[in-house]
Formats: sequence, structure tokens, C-alpha cells
Amino acid sequence: MIQAIGNHVFQKNPQAKIRYIHAERYVADIMRAYQHKAFDEFKRYYHSLDLLLIDDIQFFAGKNRTQEEFFYAFNALIEGGKQVIMTCDSYPKQIEGMEERLISRFSWA
Repeated sequence: MIQAIGNHVFQKNPQAKIRYIHAERYVADIMRAYQHKAFDEFKRYYHSLDLLLIDDIQFFAGKNRTQEEFFYAFNALIEGGKQVIMTCDSYPKQIEGMEERLISRFSWA
């Protein structure tokens, strides 16, 4: 379903910068960016998207650095008039190890 949303947006606007990613891959991308000292590039890329689609956001639970970086990316996108769409297997408030500030952002949607 989430990929269908991305495909629909792309059909309507082929110039849109869209990224679909599973939450586990996002975590791996953050780790790789730190290992290769390419974190500024990582942030530039994710903050420049028009639409970010993340599947299974519950995988961020207990990963404080990932949650922190996603918090900043989320804010940058929303403040820039962009969109973030996430899926989760439960209500965000039910996820143990998820920061309260992220849970509050999830309720914006």
C-alpha cells in the first residue's frame, strides 16, 4: 500500500524526489553514514526529499541515535512543506523504546 502511494505521487509528478525505505534499511543507512563519515551527505539527501515513505517504523524502538536523526529529518521535511508517510504494526504509543517526542510527531498525521 505504501509503495502504491509513492507510485501515485511519482505518476502525478515525475520530478518529485521520493524515497521508499524499510525502517531497518534506514537504520543501516545511518550506521553506514557514520562509519564512512558521510553523515552530512546522508542528512542532505533525506532532508531534500519531497516524500519519504518508511515501512515498519516500530524497528526504531530502542535505537536512540536513529530516533534522534529521524526526528530531525521529519521536522525538516514537514517544515519544508514536504510529506512523510509511515507504517507501523501497532499504535506508536504502544511501542516500548520509542521517544515521546517522536510519538507526538506521529500523531500529527
